[in-house]
Amino acid sequence: MFYQKGENKNGGVLVLLKLEIQVTRIECKLPNVCILNIKGGEVLRIVGVYASESKSWTWDDLSQFLSRKCVVFGDFNVDIDHDGKKAETLLEWADTNFLASFTPDSPTSLRSARVIDYALASGLSIDIQIYNVKPHPYTDSPLVDYDNVEELIPEVKLNELILTVRTKRKKKSLDAHGISNFMFNFLEQDHWSLLLKLFNHSFQTSIMPRAWKDTRMVLLVKKEPICSPSLTRPISLIDSFLKVCEKLFVSRFRDVLFRRGLLPDDQSGFRDGFRLQTRLLLFLEDI
Repeated sequence: MFYQKGENKNGGVLVLLKLEIQVTRIECKLPNVCILNIKGGEVLRIVGVYASESKSWTWDDLSQFLSRKCVVFGDFNVDIDHDGKKAETLLEWADTNFLASFTPDSPTSLRSARVIDYALASGLSIDIQIYNVKPHPYTDSPLVDYDNVEELIPEVKLNELILTVRTKRKKKSLDAHGISNFMFNFLEQDHWSLLLKLFNHSFQTSIMPRAWKDTRMVLLVKKEPICSPSLTRPISLIDSFLKVCEKLFVSRFRDVLFRRGLLPDDQSGFRDGFRLQTRLLLFLEDI
């Protein structure tokens, strides 16, 4: 692997070769230009380039590095068929140095239909292979008209709140305010109607009480009962009422994802009815 630094944080040229290939690097101080000699029956010189719009060198600056048998390849940032004056300047330099162009049959730019990645060669003929990258299911997918988009997210009802509280594990560990899930057993059901308004208000405004954000940190010893903090395992005990709020939120969040079809079929992790093996097969197919 050979690398030549670029002129900005996104620039640079990287050339990858098989380990068994004998290669010698040629010193070149031009940014975004990496020059190598490949040893074989004859020495083949390859010149990797990234010609950005703001490059500080010209095509003539590369002439001194060319040889009788060489290949100049990379991102020229020039479409030979459509870039007018820029293409003429590049082709004139190539003709002067007896370089023939070898271009792919399909666009190589990620932002347009231009062909800007190709090779110029002297003393040999080459073939160019293009690997089409499949669009990413999330970042490259077009905007979708989701199902049931006008459907309102239902408010929390009292019976749902009480059922959520009853099904939670009644642990006796105390949160930062000295309250545990076990204490909920002794709270009258009528009192939950007061908290019901608080939960619904939190969902409607995306605001929760500050006290719910307080967390109690407990250090559990690993071996010896008396030890330094570095030999303990810390755990965080979040607010008991926040646990109930999170349970109510998750049930609505999952319902929205399912009813509106927000998740693509490619998303298999942590979903009911989807298998990790299926996602693995799709991944292998992409490769």
